[in-house]
Amino acid sequence: MTESEIPGGNLASGAAVIVTAMMFGLTYSLSAALIALDLSRPQLDDTTIGANAAIHALGVLIMVFLPPRVVARFGIRRMGILALVLAAVVLALFPATPVWLWFPLRILLGAASETLFVLSETWTNSLSTEATRARAMAIYTAALSVGFALGPLTLSVLGTSGGLPYFIGAAIAVTAALLIASPQVTAPEFDQPSKKSPLYFIRLAPVAIRTDPVRGFGAGGRPDSVPLAPPTVPWRSFAISRWGPQVT
Repeated sequence: MTESEIPGGNLASGAAVIVTAMMFGLTYSLSAALIALDLSRPQLDDTTIGANAAIHALGVLIMVFLPPRVVARFGIRRMGILALVLAAVVLALFPATPVWLWFPLRILLGAASETLFVLSETWTNSLSTEATRARAMAIYTAALSVGFALGPLTLSVLGTSGGLPYFIGAAIAVTAALLIASPQVTAPEFDQPSKKSPLYFIRLAPVAIRTDPVRGFGAGGRPDSVPLAPPTVPWRSFAISRWGPQVT
């Protein structure tokens, strides 16, 4: 991929966007199945496992309203670094804390993941022009898919026992933060956020916004259903894709 193929012509900024998008996919795909499996080992009931998965969305909902206000003040680069550092710290804390603390940790992880998602998509749009927008979104979508694939790949190589998968995920997040902090990365600046209500944007793109809950229902539930599979099915028989595990 040449520099001219990166929207905006900035290779370092394009790499930063790709890494940020990949980290969103990685933090979600790695943590969703791993946390669900770890919660099933103490013989916790399905309701507890499901509640922990659902509380991830609380962190997501909190961050829906904050980034537009915070990014305009602190900048997209600083927000991205903070989100990656937060994700790294939270991932490292999971194996070192009791299970009851995994609920507030899951909220923080959801907040960090959603911040990475919003920032990476916004950054992609800011780097692209009308002529390069389709190519920019194709690169962005590919980066998301690679991130979603890296989570299951990490688990297949390292296994799901112990704290090593969490620590590897944390190390990858820190490495990504160092890349974004590079002075070669050009971060866009944004004006103050719009004062319009969410209903205004729903009217602008009603179909896209109304179909998102359906996609979120499928994407959010299936990775956490790993422990519900029959115990006789070996781990390697799960084909885990972006949409979660499927018994093959």
